[in-house]
Amino acid sequence: MKSLTYFSLKYKLLIFSIAVSACLTALLAIVEINYDIEMRTNNTKLDFLHFETNHKQYLANQLWAMEYDSLAAFIKNQVDQEHISAIEISDLRGNRVAAAGRFETNMLLEWKFELTYYHNNQSIKIGEVILQGILPTFPKVIKERWQDVFLVNGLMVVIIFFSSYLLFYWSVLGRILKITQFVSSVSPVGGEPPPMLPSSSGIPDEISLLTAALHERTERINNEMTNRIIAEEKVREKNIQLTAEIQERQFAEQVLKASKETYISILNGIEAAIYVADIKTHEILFANKYLIESFGGDMTGSKCFDALRKRSEQCPDCTNPKLLDRNGNPFGVCVWHGQNPVNLRWYLNYDRAIKWTDGRIVRIQIGTDITDLKEMEEKLRQSQKMESIGMLAGGIAHDFNNILGAILGYSEMVQEECPIGSPMRSDIDKVIKASHRAKELVKQILAFSRQADSEKIVLQPALILKEAMKMLRASLPKTIDIRQNIDLEAGLVFADPTQVHQIITNLCTNAFHAMEKTGGILDISLQSKELDLADLVSEPHVQPGRFVEISVGDTGSGIAPELMDKIFDPFFTTKEVGKGTGMGLAIIHGITQKYGGFISCKSSPGEGTTFNVYLPVHAETSLPEAEATLVEMIQTGIEHILFIDDEEMLAEMGKTMLERLGYRVTVETNSIEALKIIQNQPDRFDLVITDQTMPGMTGSDLARRILQIRPNLPIILCTGFSNLISEEKARIYGIKGFAMKPLAKKDLATLIRKVLDGEEKEG
Repeated sequence: MKSLTYFSLKYKLLIFSIAVSACLTALLAIVEINYDIEMRTNNTKLDFLHFETNHKQYLANQLWAMEYDSLAAFIKNQVDQEHISAIEISDLRGNRVAAAGRFETNMLLEWKFELTYYHNNQSIKIGEVILQGILPTFPKVIKERWQDVFLVNGLMVVIIFFSSYLLFYWSVLGRILKITQFVSSVSPVGGEPPPMLPSSSGIPDEISLLTAALHERTERINNEMTNRIIAEEKVREKNIQLTAEIQERQFAEQVLKASKETYISILNGIEAAIYVADIKTHEILFANKYLIESFGGDMTGSKCFDALRKRSEQCPDCTNPKLLDRNGNPFGVCVWHGQNPVNLRWYLNYDRAIKWTDGRIVRIQIGTDITDLKEMEEKLRQSQKMESIGMLAGGIAHDFNNILGAILGYSEMVQEECPIGSPMRSDIDKVIKASHRAKELVKQILAFSRQADSEKIVLQPALILKEAMKMLRASLPKTIDIRQNIDLEAGLVFADPTQVHQIITNLCTNAFHAMEKTGGILDISLQSKELDLADLVSEPHVQPGRFVEISVGDTGSGIAPELMDKIFDPFFTTKEVGKGTGMGLAIIHGITQKYGGFISCKSSPGEGTTFNVYLPVHAETSLPEAEATLVEMIQTGIEHILFIDDEEMLAEMGKTMLERLGYRVTVETNSIEALKIIQNQPDRFDLVITDQTMPGMTGSDLARRILQIRPNLPIILCTGFSNLISEEKARIYGIKGFAMKPLAKKDLATLIRKVLDGEEKEG
């Protein structure tokens, strides 16, 4: 064996020992530093957990109570701890309400927890707390501990390795050198290496130099075996990894499938029209069950403007641009409502842009059907309109009744001075008759606004129709021909005769206005008609049975189809200014419904119009016999009456009228002054007559104060109209008499005697 130049193993071992010592020292230092960092991090986390456990409920209570100053002071004290460097508390909207310490963005350990408040056994999230602590860094720990880490560990490793080196050098290296020299000098037999020489100590052992001598032969086998083992290990690890990935994918697919089914089930269970459409192409990607049923089919794949709006291009009021910010990202929500042109339903829509499963931006729309709410809103608007009409009618009635009171009162006093049969007596009789007609008209207005009750009796409508025709013949021009078909045996109805007369008059007046310029035929008929459920499909509130049908037709221009739904609305009219108020048909509609009947209209442009009024026939077959009444003389008296009315004309008229009846009368136009008179002289008067609506103090308030002074003093309360007082309320207050203006002289005289003589019956 040739002599080889070699590098002594002792130097190799020495260099190796130095290198391993250095690496091991560094490794131990890294392990120890990392362990130190981990311990410090865990301590910081424990402090965070301790802070959350001990102070979470206190912080939630303070935040619920909005004690922000207390929160700031508390967390400022907590920041002074070793591991907590900063604390921030924010409310549910993300607004910072308290903060302490300096918040950093790098090399920090952060801890968050929610603040909840228990209210009525319910947990309510009200805010969030963020804790920050300084994360110990590797350079910082090295700087702090380099002496004890590197010096101590290095010294320890050096001592161990150099001791091992000396021991190994003296006990092993010499022997290995001898064995190597021996093996090199002997040729192998049969390809086998020579046997190892025994050590000088006589104790046999295996020495690594034997492996070195055989390395040339075994290196190839070892390398192949090592490579094979490594390859097999890699294959085994790859198989394990693939198996885990397959299982995870299968599980993810199951979860995704279940999530999709749950998602679709939830959306299909919502009573709202929900769909998802591509925000760029407008293609519908999803439609829930409610939307499909509402529009009669699945429109997935169609354009939203075509399927839901029947448009050929994007809707001009499309909300897509409002749902994205400047960068094209989803932004905010758009809420709007409108009527769908396809199914004519009203929807309250919530539009929002979201990212779809494939990453593209889509619009999701949730539309709640508010058609019923819109109808209720319209009914409420109509109710408020009728309420306003009622208030207007009440105000008109009050003022008009005061005017009528003066006209009727003075007319009756003039009538007393006129001889019977004289032309003046005849004229004043007509004024009084017209005043009573005006009085009935006011009652009709109040009845329409439901602020006065009508007086219903069993009557024969044929007689009222004939009486109305007599009046109409004198007022209609000769260019209008009246044709009548009145069945006197049509039946009886239970109604207010004045309102039935008003129905006929209003319908005939409308017919006259329709033919005023061209002339024509006014066709009036009255007959009995039997109506069943099939005839009353459009009138569900009407009970089937026998009805009296009053028909009024004309040959005028007719009513346009688009106006048919509005003709019964209050104040709706197509007549010229001064020829109609728009209240006629509305009043008729209200009267017929109140009586359990209805009104219908048939009209075609250019062919005329026919109105049919149906009133249920009353069960009685004959009119009640009129009770014989004796003509009573107007009753008089000599008592002293305090008459109170803020209208000077009515006050003077009342004084004159009562004095003509024999009474002594004191007039007062100020309710407060009248109360002072009673306070000063409580026994001066036998009766008090007061108006209800007066400035300063109403008549009912005045009456209650008078009765506190003199409880048994008879009081009559008069009113043209008031929604604050009724006859029942007046009786509760202790008022003995209640009268609606305008009062005729005879009616007032009778009421005074009933109150004074105690003849009024208890209601």
